[in-house]
Amino acid sequence: MNKVTWGALNAKNDTAANLKAWIQALHDNLIAAGLVQTSDTGQLNISGISAVISSGSYLSPLLYRFDDTLAGTSPVIIKIRPYGGLYGATSFANIAISIGMATDGAGVLTGANTGEFNFYNSSGGNAATLATVDTQSYAMHSEGRFALCLGVGAYASAYNGFCMAFLDVARTPAGLAIARNPAAYNSGSVVAPAVMRIQKGYLHSVMAAWHQDLSYWAGGSDAATSGGAVQMQRTYRLTPSIQPDPALALYWAPNVTTGDQFALSVDGVTRNYIALGGETGLIADPITNANPPGIALLWDDL
Repeated sequence: MNKVTWGALNAKNDTAANLKAWIQALHDNLIAAGLVQTSDTGQLNISGISAVISSGSYLSPLLYRFDDTLAGTSPVIIKIRPYGGLYGATSFANIAISIGMATDGAGVLTGANTGEFNFYNSSGGNAATLATVDTQSYAMHSEGRFALCLGVGAYASAYNGFCMAFLDVARTPAGLAIARNPAAYNSGSVVAPAVMRIQKGYLHSVMAAWHQDLSYWAGGSDAATSGGAVQMQRTYRLTPSIQPDPALALYWAPNVTTGDQFALSVDGVTRNYIALGGETGLIADPITNANPPGIALLWDDL
């Protein structure tokens, strides 16, 4: 299991140098986390970036694969394309992601795949202000799983305290369980991934529908409580059946901040989680109706 954390001026698209820097940092840390860049032709030459990305445009892709014991028989391919937002293109960029199981050797996913989803390219609403300091990112790759939280708080808005791009991919008997930011939330004035609910779908012979299925049992036996208030809570998959989802947890504890780690146990299995930030669009602590929840990522083996 490899885990990496890094800081960069994520999402910057004001100069070619700033754009190149955070894309290079992302690439270097995906490799450090244990992914392997594929041999597909036509991939982005990061060192050759010489201009900002124009509004609504995309750079060439970068493709990576799992590097684990099933890589040869059950490959997982992650395709990333940096793009310029439709609003404020000279200010911000992000990455579009698609997940599949094979390519044509020239950067195109073949067979079952998710299709591309981008997180911040709404045709309505305005861009949030970008952070002016480095923002933290997290990535890890272990047997059968990869997770990425890119740029916590990079969109420096009161609406945003979450990752500018979030992804968790795990092999399960039902196929690939993929959790991600959904399509951009649009308030009519501000769009930001902070107010996005995490969605999860399953990729097998075809892509199952995306579901807003991050759920929990309020005050259940697996909730950590203090003074009558829910502090931390495991989440559950609703498809293909209701079952604990080890990849994600929620926390309401006001003293937990981004980057903090904590242990949570369900059914006798204790795992380590890392806090990724609040303002997630999910409801407050159901007991006290306070403390908007944050999302925590499994920072451990499945």
